[in-house]
Amino acid sequence: RAWLDGRGGTGDREATAILAQVRRFFENHGEARFHDWSNPDERPIINRAGVRKLDGDTWVYYVLPETFREELCVGYDSKVAIKVLEEAGLLVRDKNERKPAGNVRLPGIGSTRCYEIRPFGEQVA
Repeated sequence: RAWLDGRGGTGDREATAILAQVRRFFENHGEARFHDWSNPDERPIINRAGVRKLDGDTWVYYVLPETFREELCVGYDSKVAIKVLEEAGLLVRDKNERKPAGNVRLPGIGSTRCYEIRPFGEQVA
């Protein structure tokens, strides 16, 4: 029992670590590295990771492919991370192409492939 408590439960450890890493990325960079969809020229974004859009009271993040692979998935196979994020209900598949990354016209960037992520029910303050 002590071992399970120390481990954090019986779930898939890799999946738990991936989810924690993705959560940490958005906690650290959710505002600073994403343009606001409704006002992409509001302020300069250093080391841009993508665009965020308000959907009701939750932010939806459109993450650029290289940032997704090199930062959100660092240390893990991106295909495994995609599966974990989909199973957790955080990654939205492209409706037309049924791929994990869809082609989206992002304000301030233009048409590009990106990953649509709805992180952990993040509420707007």
